Amino acid sequence: MEANYELPLWFPLRKVAEKATIEEMINIGKARLLRLLNFRPDSAGESIKLNLLNGREELIGNLTLRIVAAVSEDRIFTSWLIEREGDFFSWAIKHANITEKKAIINELFKTIQIGWSAALNELRMDKDSIWRELYYIFDRVARESKGEVDPQKISKNLFREDGVCIVRFWEVPRLIKRRRGILRNGWFITFMDTIISEAKWAYERVLYHKIQELIVRKKQKNLNPAFQEISEQIINIWKERRAQFISSVPAIKDAGAKPWEREDLFPLCMRILRNRLRTTGYLSHGERLQIGLFLKRLGMPLEDQMKMWYTYAVDNLGMSWDEFEKKAGYIIKHIYGLVGSKKDYEVPKCDTIITKYFCPYHTLQIDELREVISNLNITTENFNDKIPQILRLSEQRKPKLACWYYLQLITQVRLKEKEISHPIQFFRLAIKFSKKKR
Repeated sequence: MEANYELPLWFPLRKVAEKATIEEMINIGKARLLRLLNFRPDSAGESIKLNLLNGREELIGNLTLRIVAAVSEDRIFTSWLIEREGDFFSWAIKHANITEKKAIINELFKTIQIGWSAALNELRMDKDSIWRELYYIFDRVARESKGEVDPQKISKNLFREDGVCIVRFWEVPRLIKRRRGILRNGWFITFMDTIISEAKWAYERVLYHKIQELIVRKKQKNLNPAFQEISEQIINIWKERRAQFISSVPAIKDAGAKPWEREDLFPLCMRILRNRLRTTGYLSHGERLQIGLFLKRLGMPLEDQMKMWYTYAVDNLGMSWDEFEKKAGYIIKHIYGLVGSKKDYEVPKCDTIITKYFCPYHTLQIDELREVISNLNITTENFNDKIPQILRLSEQRKPKLACWYYLQLITQVRLKEKEISHPIQFFRLAIKFSKKKR
């Protein structure tokens, strides 16, 4: 087995040997919080790499934020912290030297053995047979990845002494599922580079368990009461900064306190999607983005939208909240700009919805459209007049004009012929005209 190298100073899950005052923990915790908020893997420069050499700040900062997650028990903050720390860790390990990489791999994967010698000695297998199987598997992976995996790198790994490693199967379930190696006698044989890429997942798993350990200590009243002050200060900063990253929602005047609850004024596409989620529990990926972005732009808080999807989406059945946050919850946080590229995604305009997503006037058959509108139980004076116009325009492939007539239907306002070009435009007009009618 490979020798255990000393972990690098910046490895954030090392034990903190030095004491820190509450004031230091607050200041260092704030600094790390801001680093995670502003961190971008593609634009991280040499300054961050050099800052990693300050091991004390790295360790105390990470520990402080773990304490904040445990004391606050804020699920959104905890999942955000684990994801962002994972992104930062992934960047750091890619820029570490080979000695540091081996030390970290040995720390995260307790059963790992690195190198051909260790693998052959443990498995008692012929090197040529392992060599051929690994090459075959990763050659297929390279062809299926469409350029993401370099075939030349595969060959180099096969010839390097430390290019391969073995690890017990229970430590790498994701790699087994994705067939990124060979399973033999309870050992998983793969490339060192593959294990390094999997280190982020292993790191996040350890980080999660360390936070859970702190939560247990909190419930046993075995944590410093002063940590409550740290938690409150840092959580408040995080919420303030998060509000800046989560897009500035355009004001929808006169829509009431919660415009995302005014489904009677939604464009038909959004009304159908939200109702379909409640009744069937299923929407396609594109439809989820469509309604999710719309509700976000109406001001629906992230927490409310997370609860909505957790409650109604059928693929969450039997799933714990923690499991949901790691899977489906990630997509929701992504559209709010909290993870990933942190872009302020806009609601797709009608042209995009018609071609890529769900537009009832374009997607549904005429009989289906008639039934859907009839089932909405809209009671207006001009109901029987507008329905034939909406159906006729849908047949003529004029969905944006049909949407305009649907607006007149729900607001009972007669308007000059025009087209709807955006779901938010529809909602604003619906608010305006319905108020005028009253």
